[in-house]
Amino acid sequence: NGHKISVTQLGTAYGSPRKFST
Repeated sequence: NGHKISVTQLGTAYGSPRKFST
């Protein structure tokens, strides 16, 4: 879960959380 959250946060920074939501 920790890793998934990190990826989601990164996506939010780019304004595309869905794209980074893997």
